[in-house]
Amino acid sequence: IKESEGGLASRVIGQWQQNKRFLTKSRRPKVLSIDGDDSEFNKLVRSISQDVHPGTVLFELERIGAVERTKNGVKLVARAYVPKHNPKEGFRLLSEDVSDLMLTIEENIFLRDDNPNLHAKTEYDNISEEDVPKIRNWILKEGAILHQKARNFISKFDRDLNPKKKKTKGRRMRVVLGSYSRIAPLD
Repeated sequence: IKESEGGLASRVIGQWQQNKRFLTKSRRPKVLSIDGDDSEFNKLVRSISQDVHPGTVLFELERIGAVERTKNGVKLVARAYVPKHNPKEGFRLLSEDVSDLMLTIEENIFLRDDNPNLHAKTEYDNISEEDVPKIRNWILKEGAILHQKARNFISKFDRDLNPKKKKTKGRRMRVVLGSYSRIAPLD
């Protein structure tokens, strides 16, 4: 996967988590077969792009620790794409996030009187250092739960995941819910 195509790995993970063809009955990502051109993993990748070989995507997902091989195929172990050891892709994602945040604020200031974009921040400035690991773990766990709920809800409206939605009219719209946390000493 080229540096600029990190979004493909992210979209593969998202499709795997949301498309019923790649989920168990309990809505968990299936272990996908990987052998042969007609494998489930190849179908997953080709549902998103015909331009990149599924083996290349599998290699990248293994490299970043997002999947594990099992005796039955490949298992998704990551909740989201994280470009480990790839600073160029990490900074590309950062620039996207900064742009989205700036446009959110700009729209709220100038365009959204009745229905603003979410722009929330929670901050405390007198936390003991010994409590930081507990707080960091809670934020990671609860943040992952929030984003999984958001993916479950928003995916119902995505035209790529819902054939009935493909027939709807109107412009294509992008929906983003971003979150971050930062813990740093004040002194």
